[in-house]
Amino acid sequence: MKLLKTIFLTTSILSTSVSFACLNGAEQNLSTGTTLYIDREGYVPYGHDFWLDLEGRDLEKLDSLYQVKPDVQYLTEKGLVLIIKKEYQKAIDLYLDIEKKNPNQYSTASNLGTAYELIGDNKNALKWIERALELNPDSHQKSEWIHVNILKIKLGQFPLSSNSLIHTDFGEEDYPKTELSKVKLEELIDQMYFQLNERKSFVEPKDEIVAQLLFDYGNALLLIDKKAEAKEVYEMALKYGFNSPLLQNRLELASVVEKESSSFQKIITNHWDTILISIISVVAFIFVLNRKNKKGRNK
Repeated sequence: MKLLKTIFLTTSILSTSVSFACLNGAEQNLSTGTTLYIDREGYVPYGHDFWLDLEGRDLEKLDSLYQVKPDVQYLTEKGLVLIIKKEYQKAIDLYLDIEKKNPNQYSTASNLGTAYELIGDNKNALKWIERALELNPDSHQKSEWIHVNILKIKLGQFPLSSNSLIHTDFGEEDYPKTELSKVKLEELIDQMYFQLNERKSFVEPKDEIVAQLLFDYGNALLLIDKKAEAKEVYEMALKYGFNSPLLQNRLELASVVEKESSSFQKIITNHWDTILISIISVVAFIFVLNRKNKKGRNK
């Protein structure tokens, strides 16, 4: 029985691929039953994968639901649909009307800030994102302070830098460094991920602020040994317009380790049956040897 347990455990270990994933993979659904978006799991911010039917049926359904039961949630969801459809001014008008009827709602302030930013009105965007932060400082993984900094950079109130964006930097050496504790670094990673995932859903390359934030995020991932993910994020930073010798050096570091890791995983993948048979043979040999030793002692 112990032998069978050992073989089962060994088989399970070898047949499970090595992967890293944080608690992403978020999904948001409308009251109509339609999936608004699904996020991919992992540390790399790809942006939302929108599943929404853009032909207007969900808008009609939400209007019908509101007629039956005048719940502000239906209007809030309608505003989200309008934003995804890039009908930003309609979304702004709707949310301003919601604000008059139901003031001081976090979701209204947050969505107004987003819609204003998407039409280029950064002054009003900052006003509403700061209001959202006051109403619910814990929302969006406590990351809205980064959004505030982004808008202040856009308005020329702050220079574009790591310290202006995330209140820290990761040094000028080839390998990033930080004075943040492990807990604080992980919190910052969650916050940067959230802001980047939202931003990449709507902001196309090239964008210098997204590029800078991606570079900082890649540095943070490198520090927690997520090298393959850091490599992909650095490549995104390049695509968004961030280019410097420092990024190239860190990208090379992430690429070298990724190749070493990939080579090891390739060996396991290509020869797992041989490795498994070898381990089973060793376990079986030890089992038989132990049986013989027991019989010898019992004579």
